[in-house]
Amino acid sequence: MQPTNKMSICVNLRLLLLIGMCLGMPLSVSAQSGEGMMVWNVENFFHPSVSTDHDDQEFTPTGSYRWTYRRFMRKANAIAQTIAAAGCPDLIAMLEVEDDSTMVGLTCRSVMRDMPYRWVRTHGNDRRGINIALIYNEFAFRPIVVREVEAATSQPTRNLLYVAGETMRDGLTDTLHVIVCHLPSQASGTREADTNRQTAARTLRSLADSILQSDPGAALVIAGDFNSDSRSRLIRSLDGDSLRHLPFDHEGTYRFRGDWTHLDHIFCTPRIIADTARILRPDFLLEPNKTYGGTQPRRTFRGPTYHGGVSDHLPVLLRYRLRAK
Repeated sequence: MQPTNKMSICVNLRLLLLIGMCLGMPLSVSAQSGEGMMVWNVENFFHPSVSTDHDDQEFTPTGSYRWTYRRFMRKANAIAQTIAAAGCPDLIAMLEVEDDSTMVGLTCRSVMRDMPYRWVRTHGNDRRGINIALIYNEFAFRPIVVREVEAATSQPTRNLLYVAGETMRDGLTDTLHVIVCHLPSQASGTREADTNRQTAARTLRSLADSILQSDPGAALVIAGDFNSDSRSRLIRSLDGDSLRHLPFDHEGTYRFRGDWTHLDHIFCTPRIIADTARILRPDFLLEPNKTYGGTQPRRTFRGPTYHGGVSDHLPVLLRYRLRAK
């Protein structure tokens, strides 16, 4: 069955590209497809239905953002087309997704519905219901362990998502460990916010150390939105011999008041051979910055006004191989 599955992936990739061009979204396909990991904060990816678990009223058809099913599906299709432009990687770490309805809408209702993707997600305590998901190609990765890890922060925040699974490529199998994180925001700019971010980072490091203590040669990838720049003390504290911080080929994934910064990061252990680590910049994710010049990510909303973009973050893509033990 494996050749048929690969053929199906290629056919569906071409279909996604055709749909993208028909919608006026020019896409540049990665030369490689499959083995890789994409990381993306998709900014407030809510389903328009009303939740009974958390307060998502503002992202409903009658809420302040007038978030309709049509707008939701437009965003879902744009996300799917970006995944196609990345070459349909085996793993996609997605941040700021709401719930199961959101993930079903993306994987089962959008233009990527025929792709062999499944997903797992967190069920954290964030007051708005913001969660983390790991989407995976079921013919290339099989989750064995899925666990949420809560950080002891003073305010509820997103849980860490830890997934260990069996990779399956070219008839070979191996074990890959993945930790996906979305550390507390800098938005409030308070000492408490910084303390909570540091606390979450220590929990993340402790989780990574426990994995490496059990298996010093583990293939481990840590990825997500750290809400900290590459030069920050937090990022430097995680970088070392056992975990390498991967540099990217552009000045940032997020632009604030004209300045690009790296808030989204990938770390990996020496068993991960990083062939490329780059920021994806298809034209349809960008728009001109009229104040400071250049370009910036095109957001879904500008304040309360619908703008039709996808996210204030750009996605990053890691192409990798596993070094033999």
